[in-house]
Amino acid sequence: MGVEQGGELTERLLRDEVAANPELRKRLVAAYLIDTVVPAAEYGAGAVVPACTSRQQAGCVLAWASAVQGDHERERDLLERSLVWSGQGQMEVIQGEPLCVNPMRGAVTNEEVPARQNMGSANATGMEWGARPAFLQRQVGAQCVDGVLRVTRPKSQALRPSGSWADRLKALGANLFYADIEADAQARSAAFLSRPSEPSAPHS
Repeated sequence: MGVEQGGELTERLLRDEVAANPELRKRLVAAYLIDTVVPAAEYGAGAVVPACTSRQQAGCVLAWASAVQGDHERERDLLERSLVWSGQGQMEVIQGEPLCVNPMRGAVTNEEVPARQNMGSANATGMEWGARPAFLQRQVGAQCVDGVLRVTRPKSQALRPSGSWADRLKALGANLFYADIEADAQARSAAFLSRPSEPSAPHS
């Protein structure tokens, strides 16, 4: 799992190490690239590590980059200025549509998911490491549109930027899909553990 720049590094690790190693791929439950732009074309059904299409699937990728509904400048930046890894291991401007897996469904879908189905957002600002935040349920709805996850404005002020203009420029210490991602990881872990094990190779 990685967020923003951490997501870019996670994708590089996934491409260079996990996808290239069959033994590591067998151990992959899922890769979560949160607020990270990656090319959708590289994670199609025929990919070594494809995008997730359901919560009962293991060994797949969930990636999305979000913008609040109506923030056209943010959407334009995501679609036209985002840097992604090239096949030569260099960063280049994305060509084509980004991958958008809706975290409220755990699948590639253009379905509009309403706020009433949001399992829980959380603001972890000022919390001690390892502490579990309280969930704020039914805060945001989300829909993938042209590769961008459009998110409705959070209902709670605790999930909105506040303070001075400088404070509002900083990344908010909140995860709008905390409980959704937690439920997703639990479902995928269960799917991974229920897969039939491969027979051992015979001893010579």
